[in-house]
Amino acid sequence: MRLRQRLGKRITELRKRYDMTQAAFGAAIGCTGKAISEIERGNSFPSEEHLEQMAKVFKIAVMDLFDFRDNRFMPPEPPLDAKKPRPYRRARRN
Repeated sequence: MRLRQRLGKRITELRKRYDMTQAAFGAAIGCTGKAISEIERGNSFPSEEHLEQMAKVFKIAVMDLFDFRDNRFMPPEPPLDAKKPRPYRRARRN
């Protein structure tokens, strides 16, 4: 597997761990969802600026993006308040 493909797979894992769409992730780092799709499929390589922004979003070092070992470092789970709260429902009355 080539470097671009391995990096794309790693970015996909991290993005999904943070429950982000390609479009939302692209907006967070300053590019389009289509560009993220190309990177994740291994058809494109991110610029140095985008790598730095990705690391910032995932709260890891840029070098950790290139850690392809099976037991690699994974960032902590996103905080619970980052997830959407469930809507409040009243109990039914009989």
